[in-house]
Amino acid sequence: AYLADERFQEAERVFDELAADESLAERVRGMASASLERIGTLRKLTIGSEAIPFTATDIEGEELSLEDYRGKVVLLDFWATWCAPCRAEMPNVKKVYSEYRDDGFEIIGISMDQNRSALDSYIDEQEIGWRQIFDGRGWKAELGRLYAVSSIPSTFLIDSEGRIRYKNLRGNDLEKAVEKLIEEK
Repeated sequence: AYLADERFQEAERVFDELAADESLAERVRGMASASLERIGTLRKLTIGSEAIPFTATDIEGEELSLEDYRGKVVLLDFWATWCAPCRAEMPNVKKVYSEYRDDGFEIIGISMDQNRSALDSYIDEQEIGWRQIFDGRGWKAELGRLYAVSSIPSTFLIDSEGRIRYKNLRGNDLEKAVEKLIEEK
């Protein structure tokens, strides 16, 4: 709960106690230690923080750098084809993309899939028109780890100056936020 509320100091205190408690199972202490490691990254991903820069290769084999999107409003969308909530949100994401793309809105999809053919089929079937990154590592995906993704869909809405302004928006909330950031641009 502390992590969800971005109360990192309190979370560190609790995880420190759990990691050091010899009476707990090794698995529980290990999970506490792993959570402590994530806190440093989560601190970098608070609202108003600069988005963590990255360069990756998209599914077409082209290099993609977040820095290349400076000046645009960008949605980083961590998702997977097997994720029912991701699939349920896809029509809304497509609608927002279609409506605001010409105004400087872009999406970078980061697939948490392990099966490339399933990803390719879904993209073709759904006619998804934005760039996708896929490394085949599932939950160990490099960008998923860079952005401390622990559940999907997980989104970061970045303003034209490269700052994280919203996280995990869906439905009308996503559209309203994109519209606001486009107007600010």
